[in-house]
Amino acid sequence: MASRRCANTHQLYWSTQRGLHSRWLICLALAVKGIPGHELYPNPAAAMRRDVACLDEAMNSVPESLVVLLSLALSFMSGALATEPVKPAPTPVSQLIDALGSPYFAAREAAAKELLQRDDALPKLRRAQASPNAEVARRSRVLVDALTNRSLSRYLAYGRTGRIDVFVEWIGLCDGPIEKTPLWQGLLDIAWDLLRKARSPDEAPLWAARGFPGPSLKEFQKLSPVYSVNDEHLTLGRPTTVHAIRTRHFVKGVDFTQGILVTTAPFETRRGVFGGIVFSTSSIAAGDDLLGNLIVADGDVRSRFSLKNVILARGDVHISEVPREFSSTVHASGSVQIGELIQMGKRIKSPDLKLLEGSEIRSGVLGRAGLVRFFEIGDMGIEVSADTEAVRLEKLITASPLAKAGLRVGDLITSIDGKKTPTADTLRRQLRRAFVTQEANVTVRREGKLQEINVSFFGFELPK
Repeated sequence: MASRRCANTHQLYWSTQRGLHSRWLICLALAVKGIPGHELYPNPAAAMRRDVACLDEAMNSVPESLVVLLSLALSFMSGALATEPVKPAPTPVSQLIDALGSPYFAAREAAAKELLQRDDALPKLRRAQASPNAEVARRSRVLVDALTNRSLSRYLAYGRTGRIDVFVEWIGLCDGPIEKTPLWQGLLDIAWDLLRKARSPDEAPLWAARGFPGPSLKEFQKLSPVYSVNDEHLTLGRPTTVHAIRTRHFVKGVDFTQGILVTTAPFETRRGVFGGIVFSTSSIAAGDDLLGNLIVADGDVRSRFSLKNVILARGDVHISEVPREFSSTVHASGSVQIGELIQMGKRIKSPDLKLLEGSEIRSGVLGRAGLVRFFEIGDMGIEVSADTEAVRLEKLITASPLAKAGLRVGDLITSIDGKKTPTADTLRRQLRRAFVTQEANVTVRREGKLQEINVSFFGFELPK
């Protein structure tokens, strides 16, 4: 019993030592037994020995249950009294941005240094790039580039987990330079991971032999010269952001070959695409052939002829003609339509898709059930229904950024950042962009009146 009490005594002493008021708490413990308070010795070691000796004497005559109860009570009090002082609130981002235009160099540097550590400053810094103050605009551009590159790993992680459209949306938003090495290697890694999942492991090496960009960035960079796009035959929607990262020289009969094309706009080729990695948040149309490509599109995919492709589309897939040895993987959230099958020189209209050799064709596949997961409205914790030139909020979970900002069930969302929201699909695309920009101004109609609500997506992560 004595040894147990001694252990409890030392535990009690050390629990109280965590706080600045431990000496006073020990006096309180001794007062329970009516022992006078001890002196505060200037020698800490002597004080500790005296404390423990006095506490041992007091506890040896106290019931076991009271020792435990007192130990717990004093531990709680010690923790409460020893709490750290409250840290001052961070300086508002708008105030720091104003300081970027200060006439004093030291103030400008201090503000820039603090903003560089504030990921939540990115949306306001993007707007500050248009500031009439030249120094604020210049420093904001530099900070935006730095913060954007720091967020590369976050959005690359989304791409690796199948959310390629979110990654593409982020790339399209980047106005400044992106660190090319991790970006290129990341895109190659994502492409080859999809390729291995979509086709058999034994078939994947054959793709590189046929001219598909290899998994090694070092080998991929040997392709020369750097060539953007063949503008004569490639039509892009406007406005657009296109990153034709690298592709070989123009090949007769093909508009894009052996490269990586990342675009946030619809595009259409007059001729074909060969051996390419194409990631798009919109639709893709090839006037001629699609040969040996990996295509991920948040929209429809159309081509005249197709062979040995992996096509993952959120919309419909329309191919005019295919050979029997189609050898492709096609997953579409919408329908998959094959016009004609070419077999032994004969054409079979509207063929049975089971006749296509070495192929996997799936229609009506939702993003999360397939090889990729496209952004959906439900990812924001909401459900909506169509209304007249607007979208009505039908369900809203409390963890949703929209709920935290003040939106309510029954609100009609009429526009986001000044752009109208007539359909649920428009809202979906606008919310994806808002997630990447980390904030949006949402206009709602509530009880017949228009209200503009600022919604912050900072710190919110999409479900896995």
